[in-house]
Amino acid sequence: MDRATSKPDGACPFLTHSTMAIPVDQIVFLLATDCFREVLLSTFPRSDAEAARLAAQRTVSQLVDGGDNYYLYASFSEARIGSTHNAFFDDLRSLGASVRLQNHVALVIQALPTPGAATIRACDTITSIASYLFWLESEALCNPITAELVDAIAAIEPLGLQREPPCVDWHAAWTHSESEQDRYVASLMDGIDDAPVYVFNDVQAFTVRFDFLSLWRARLGEACFGLISKFIATEAHLRLDDRDADAAGHIDQILAAI
Repeated sequence: MDRATSKPDGACPFLTHSTMAIPVDQIVFLLATDCFREVLLSTFPRSDAEAARLAAQRTVSQLVDGGDNYYLYASFSEARIGSTHNAFFDDLRSLGASVRLQNHVALVIQALPTPGAATIRACDTITSIASYLFWLESEALCNPITAELVDAIAAIEPLGLQREPPCVDWHAAWTHSESEQDRYVASLMDGIDDAPVYVFNDVQAFTVRFDFLSLWRARLGEACFGLISKFIATEAHLRLDDRDADAAGHIDQILAAI
């Protein structure tokens, strides 16, 4: 435990939990659960989900270092946070996680507790272009829509542009989860057993902006979706590079994480 955050008598930390919200730790806890991991990684191969599970569960064990309370036993120093981030991604790589998964996890970590304004503008630009492409509104686009793109759009037409998350009571799902791993993570939350639910809701509020593109990718496969991704990237940079460099700087990162 980081003793600098303890009361003089060592009874408990005096920092509030909100000041101890570390994005990499929060995502690690979500990925260590059975309740939320499958939802967060629903469009990724099973091998990626398994790599994320193993890496996250190992990291949780390292965080509490044999203790039974994250807020009491984890260090909240900058050095520890940086070390955890690097070790977690090293573990993902060693377990064979795809670059796409690593990019996705990195993006959602950066988006907590709320994504920056430039990230939001980049997301909005990407989804706007995707919408024009989906409806084949060529007059709203700078580049021509090729025959290959038309064929790709025809294949994902049934998926549409749905951007609303499924209507699920995640609080109830978490509270009533019978997974031993889920109950273990809840037990580490210092009595705030539903803390992971709030983080999950924050992540979903961000990723819902481009979840439909993840579904397109899963339906089309890497090569075919690559045509759409490249088209969107080119259009986005044409729109943003000269007038919003901050947002433009996030375009490739977001598309690589979808």
